[in-house]
Amino acid sequence: MKVMEEAMSTTGRLNPGLSEQGAGEAALLLIESLLHGLIARAVLSTEEAIKIVEIAADARRELADDRIDDLSLSERSIGALMAIASSLRTDMPD
Repeated sequence: MKVMEEAMSTTGRLNPGLSEQGAGEAALLLIESLLHGLIARAVLSTEEAIKIVEIAADARRELADDRIDDLSLSERSIGALMAIASSLRTDMPD
């Protein structure tokens, strides 16, 4: 709980001292861990989890196509999602 208190300001928002990049990395790690946990508990199949991540990557591509977007940011976002999909593939049965 102390970590959460340090990350949050008195307004209930992320502390300005926590960079957007740090918050984004923490969010991605949390989501990846959650997906692995759901797979381990057989709540979600590995294939379903990978499909969810691929849908998110497709949505990010569409956002980049629909508006003038920072191509570098878009590529990094999609790359991070594809890295999660690769990580999830380690949960596939042999």
